[in-house]
Amino acid sequence: MPGMPGFIFFDIDDTLLDDRYATAAGGRGLHGEFPEMLPGPADEFARLWLEVTYRHIERWMAGECSHLEQRRARVREVWRGGPLSDAEADRIFCRYWRHYEAGVRLFPDALPCLEALAGRPVGIITNGASELQRAKLRQAGLLDRFSPVLVSGDIGIDKPDPRIFQEAARLAGRAPLECLYVGDRLETDALAAARAGMTGVWLDRTGSPEAGTDGIAVINGLEELPMLIQLWDRD
Repeated sequence: MPGMPGFIFFDIDDTLLDDRYATAAGGRGLHGEFPEMLPGPADEFARLWLEVTYRHIERWMAGECSHLEQRRARVREVWRGGPLSDAEADRIFCRYWRHYEAGVRLFPDALPCLEALAGRPVGIITNGASELQRAKLRQAGLLDRFSPVLVSGDIGIDKPDPRIFQEAARLAGRAPLECLYVGDRLETDALAAARAGMTGVWLDRTGSPEAGTDGIAVINGLEELPMLIQLWDRD
């Protein structure tokens, strides 16, 4: 590893917070408001909404569209009520987001991990719109636990660009080699952090066959992170 991790950064979605659960809950809630305008029934629509959501998020992360454009594209793809203006798509997305926020929940291993790391400085590096990502942390009761909280929307730079990791290290008053970053995506999180000079840790909750790729540390749950850091401390 590049150096002793004195500062620990986390991703948010599908790392600390169960984004798939909240996305599906938001889809069911949206369907409940507009059952005639969306394919159904509600549970089937929730599965469709998950597929549409993650496909368009991949487009945004690949630089094919803006964050706002992927939100509108998701709504337009599923809407059965005719063409939507940008303003109409935004209003419908806001209705979805209210249901999403109500479904925000931590993974069961998130809070025990943070409690085990009490006394160590922790921060956030995440892609997304600043106000939305902070709202998720606030809803989960975590916002005050992290400093700094750096969202790509704050600076106009998205992961996997190394500059977002380097800026987070600067805000923390640390060199990148003193920082560790844990996230659920191998390329966008763990490998990207390593390329920026941090220690990258891949949270692989599914046990993918790629585990261990390129010498990246791999954990299958956040409960493993404190023990991993303790081992590094002893080394």
